[in-house]
Amino acid sequence: MSSRPESGAGAEPAAGTRPSASPGREGSRLGGADFFSVAVSLLGAALVLARSWTYGTGLAWDSINYFAVARNLLAGEGFTDFDGTPSTLWPPLYPLLLAAASLGVFDPAEVAGVVGVVVFGLTIFVTSRFLRDLLASPFLRVWAPVVLALSLPLAEYGWFARSEGLFALLLLLSLVRADRHLREGRAADLAWSGVFGALAWLTRYPGVVAPATVGLFLLFRRGASPGARLRSAARFSAIAAAPMGLWLLRNTLLIGTLTGHARPVDYVWWELWRDIGSVLLSWARFDLSAGPLLAAAAVAGLAARFPSRFFAGFVVRSRGTGPKGAAPGSGGRTILLFGGFALLYLVLLHAALMLGNSWNGIEARYLVPAYAPLLVAAALAFDRFLLRAREGAGVPAILLTGALSLWLSGQAAPAATAIVRANSPGAENGFGAEPWAGSETLRFLRENLSGEPHTYSNYPALVYLHSDGRGTYRPLPDGLNRLRERPGGETETPQERLLRWAAEAEEGAVILWFTNWAEAAYRYAPPPALRVTPGLEPVAEFPDGTVLRVRRSGGEPAGNRYRAALDAIRSGEAGAPAARSTFDVYPGGDEIRYFRDSCANEDLRARFLLHLTPENPADLPGERQTHGFDNLDFGFFEYGVRLDGKCLAIVPLPAYAVRRLRTGQWAPGEGILWETAIRPAGDRYRALRDSIFAGEAPPPAVRADFDLRVVSGALTYFRAPCAAADLESPFFLHLYPADPADLPDSRRGRGFENRDFVFSEYGEHLPAEPSPGAASDLAPDATSDAIGDTCLAVVPLPDYEIARLRTGQWSRGRGDLWTADFTPPGDSAGGRRER
Repeated sequence: MSSRPESGAGAEPAAGTRPSASPGREGSRLGGADFFSVAVSLLGAALVLARSWTYGTGLAWDSINYFAVARNLLAGEGFTDFDGTPSTLWPPLYPLLLAAASLGVFDPAEVAGVVGVVVFGLTIFVTSRFLRDLLASPFLRVWAPVVLALSLPLAEYGWFARSEGLFALLLLLSLVRADRHLREGRAADLAWSGVFGALAWLTRYPGVVAPATVGLFLLFRRGASPGARLRSAARFSAIAAAPMGLWLLRNTLLIGTLTGHARPVDYVWWELWRDIGSVLLSWARFDLSAGPLLAAAAVAGLAARFPSRFFAGFVVRSRGTGPKGAAPGSGGRTILLFGGFALLYLVLLHAALMLGNSWNGIEARYLVPAYAPLLVAAALAFDRFLLRAREGAGVPAILLTGALSLWLSGQAAPAATAIVRANSPGAENGFGAEPWAGSETLRFLRENLSGEPHTYSNYPALVYLHSDGRGTYRPLPDGLNRLRERPGGETETPQERLLRWAAEAEEGAVILWFTNWAEAAYRYAPPPALRVTPGLEPVAEFPDGTVLRVRRSGGEPAGNRYRAALDAIRSGEAGAPAARSTFDVYPGGDEIRYFRDSCANEDLRARFLLHLTPENPADLPGERQTHGFDNLDFGFFEYGVRLDGKCLAIVPLPAYAVRRLRTGQWAPGEGILWETAIRPAGDRYRALRDSIFAGEAPPPAVRADFDLRVVSGALTYFRAPCAAADLESPFFLHLYPADPADLPDSRRGRGFENRDFVFSEYGEHLPAEPSPGAASDLAPDATSDAIGDTCLAVVPLPDYEIARLRTGQWSRGRGDLWTADFTPPGDSAGGRRER
């Protein structure tokens, strides 16, 4: 294509700019500025390599699909996914690049990390070279590329095998070439902008924003006739849109839709903008440490001591012109182009989500393409400000450069932290992390089922990734933990759906259900329907998954724990329920059962609450430790089945020791129908109560409204008789260790540890006379007034040696009702009681 400027292009050079002074053309020989661009690009690439040094490239859901398409391309099967269906959800360029980079020798998964590193380095290099010829301030020419090199948003997607990095680079190249065309009028630059825009669009569907932005600027630019503007916009649009047009035509012919996106997103407009704003604000945050603070102070000191040398020579040139003769302020149109692109991208992203597609809301990665354009626009705007601030020697310039220096210094801390975390045990590396690589279920698959023709799974893409693509992997029927409404008001249970599916599935097909290793295992137990549906034969069960096989000749699966639990309840072997209500509650061992003898359709929609209070709060997931208990609210079919006309749910409990369960049933709009508190170690309470009545327990260390004893490493509070109000009595407990160093750091200054609590947190009400197996009847709306006349709380004591205990009961507004100080048994000091 001819590089001669268009006739009537009207893209006049900025005033004072020599026509030959085009960015990237002068100084094309490798000079100092080029060495800097290469060096800062290598710095960014090195940071991405450092993040992936221990555990390799990060792998996500998208990564698996890209690998599958790339492998199928190399195998001559075209653009198809791992399940053999046409690939339409993602455009084709990134998997095509992975296939090309493999050179027919390597697996696409092996070259994805190299592609990510190269793409990230090129993004930094292009930005640095572009800004070098537009910025008057040497300070900003250094600042902007280094910010990009330390950018966690961009580095994250150089590290993960995803298309966002390539997408951002191609969008940037399209804008850079478009800016050059708008300033110089060269037709070749416009053509290249269209090519890069087309490639960006072929990388991700939102890439349409680059051709749209450039097209708007071509149509509304100044100094050109309407005909010239229309012709240039038409030529550009043809180049940018033709490849995507062919791809969308292909999709329509294969599947009847343009992209396959069909799932709506339940968002309202202001929630989307809130999420977008949260991501943008997170990019602006940084961590302060002593090093960056000292560096900023040094910069400020130099600025105050040597304003003429430092600011005139480094912050901005002393001449009134920028590099290569560019007039100050000539980057205004570039600011509009790059800033306008970022704004239009956010608007189109918002519109796409509001119209509905396969995304589930805003993620930081969706905004990554706006990062570099926003940085370019900001650097140019700061540059114009410095030029106008009396050649950078004024107070505003000092404040601006000091703030930018501090912000840049602050980027180093989170970047270093991210590298350390990515190489530490338990690092988040997606589906390439150690728990998946060492999965017992996947190992069983690779060793025993690699030749199976068909495998169904709740994570079919994961099976494909970790079995080297052997076999055909398909998803199981969806909704296996909920009822499905049929036309006419009928309902379909998961068992009925699985039974119908098993009748159509291939005989001998394998079923794999994976437990999510990243969360507590009891949250992601296999759907109960898998265990009770005739025609599904259990093969093996592991901590992280279950393997079954389709056997239509088989009956109910052997070893069915639901059948065994139902038989135990019917025969009385399960004992008396801990609570009776709409559903009877049977706690036992490592699970809790909810049972209803007569099961109607409305019972299948029941919702339950289950709060678990552990013996040791440190056992809780991190986000729950501040609450002190774990939440597991669930619907019946997440853990339940209908068997012989009866409803039975079996909820596995976590591995940690549970001190107390609070469970009940609730209904939307009606609130809690019933609830009860259960202690898995309830027998311990009864045994202690019986030993007290029999005189076998140690005598009280302190006699008060509640008698105090130290029994088996715990402090007990006992009262008989007791009333309902006693269950909510607040207590304080201060523990003074023999060695203050045993205390947590936050308590050493005080010299004691606090264990303030409400009686019901550790206490239980029991009948005054032993009655093993007694159950509490909890009708809906029942109150807790009808309780026994014995109250017993067991509060575990810490492992360290205790020199003295101070405890008591108090009342809001009345202060302490009683206080007791005593030394644990074994010390001759004895105890005393104070009123």
